[in-house]
Amino acid sequence: MSEITEKETGIADTAVTKPAAGYKEADKSGKSIWIRMLSLLWDTAAKPPEEKKFLNKIDATILVYIMLSYLIKTLDAGNVQTAFVSGMREDLRLYGQELNLFTTYYNIGFLVASYPAMLMMTWFRPSIVVPSMEILWTVFVMLIAVAKNAETIYALRFFVGVGESICFPGFGRIIGSWYKPEELAKRTALFDISGALANMISGYIQAGVYHSLNGRGGLAGWRWLFIIDGVISLPVAFFGFWALPDYPTTTRARWLNERERALGVARMEAVGRRAPRKLTVKRMITMWWQFKPWAYMVPFILSGLIASANYMNLWLKSLGTFSVEEINTLPTIGYAMGMVSAFLLAIVNDALHWRVQCLLIVLFCYFLGNLLLGIWNINFHAKFFAYLVPRMGQPIGSFLLVWQTELFQEDAEMRGLLPGLGNAILFAMGAWVPLLIYPTPKAPHFPIGYWVTMAFAIGAALGIVFVHYYHRWDIKRRGMTVNRYGLIIDKIYLTAEEASTRGDIEGYGTVEEIDMPTAQKSSGIERTNEVESLDENT
Repeated sequence: MSEITEKETGIADTAVTKPAAGYKEADKSGKSIWIRMLSLLWDTAAKPPEEKKFLNKIDATILVYIMLSYLIKTLDAGNVQTAFVSGMREDLRLYGQELNLFTTYYNIGFLVASYPAMLMMTWFRPSIVVPSMEILWTVFVMLIAVAKNAETIYALRFFVGVGESICFPGFGRIIGSWYKPEELAKRTALFDISGALANMISGYIQAGVYHSLNGRGGLAGWRWLFIIDGVISLPVAFFGFWALPDYPTTTRARWLNERERALGVARMEAVGRRAPRKLTVKRMITMWWQFKPWAYMVPFILSGLIASANYMNLWLKSLGTFSVEEINTLPTIGYAMGMVSAFLLAIVNDALHWRVQCLLIVLFCYFLGNLLLGIWNINFHAKFFAYLVPRMGQPIGSFLLVWQTELFQEDAEMRGLLPGLGNAILFAMGAWVPLLIYPTPKAPHFPIGYWVTMAFAIGAALGIVFVHYYHRWDIKRRGMTVNRYGLIIDKIYLTAEEASTRGDIEGYGTVEEIDMPTAQKSSGIERTNEVESLDENT
């Protein structure tokens, strides 16, 4: 029977034979219809008792912190636009390209720090790095409240971008290190739900601030928004020092016991998700001397460019018929639509393992909205719909992270560094593309911008399809073994049913017959289709 040692897990002097050695993947076939239906909404319903307890615990810590932190990140990144239409423009006399430049300087900070931030997560503990970066950006957000001119805000927005650069790729890497394929999309989609909720909250907060705090203490209502954002952010950042457990093989989280730490390792081994390894310069060069990461960059960057473009509030303001409160709150309808679509599509994504199909669905939402806005001469209701429907594509970012986690699941460092480098390139382009295709003086009608954004959606869709088929071809070319999800895996972790299958699995490579008892003995992990609790092995 195998042992999980300190070298493998980071748990000192621990010999673990259970649950790692007795880990059995849950089989839903013996469960009631109600339990199976409930497990589609949230998969813990059909898990064995010990695994269910483990998942509930990491959901209540990792997931809660990430949701709160990403909500704060989105709130702090987008509050300038809310403030701009709520008095900032008039108070600071911002009648040029200042709004786009606020975004540009934020993007510059983001691109400068994106790759180094992910290197920091590779070399140091995420439970220290991530909350520290959150405290950094919170301080600079609060300082915007006392800014007297656009130049000061440019500098502050730069440092906000530096701090926030770690969130999206960092949280994606953490979630991808703890959750299995049937759990992954729903948890990662909570990124987008949190982001949409933040945009909704921003509108309602500003509407409330405008009435209750405008002029209080000699500060305009839009200045109070930045102060309130900071007050909300700091407690969440300090919570992160305790809540983040690092990775399964290196965790020091006090809220996980030794069996739970071993279970975290065993679950990832069972689906072929490789643990972090030492990252050397030579290995980094080898990582980037491959075609697939660069091919993946194309849809990643194009999707990021289309997801950042939405100027509904500027259109509403241009009509001259809506109050400040209505300008801030009406766009929240789209964010509500995004929250619903993110979770519903995530359920489908996990249940059917529709990684590529769900990406194409959300890209179609962006395509349709920008097609209608490109036409422009349509009635009010059609235009209102055109601004809202792209919000149903809200989960594009999280679904890309889920797909990337599985495309590169044999390399933990690639899973972390790829979105970091992708974000750097994306935000380098974001520093000038909006200025070119969405010039503020032409707001709200951007005839070039909408057509270009529609073309980006088409390009992203084609790129996703290409990478999908290239990945399948590469697996077959290399003669790799895959499990029932189509994911690369060591043969010793196949179930008995998977191992006995000859021929093609879901169009991927050939799976050879192997001696399961020998494989189980060598791996220390048994995976069967019996309905059996982990507790039965204790």
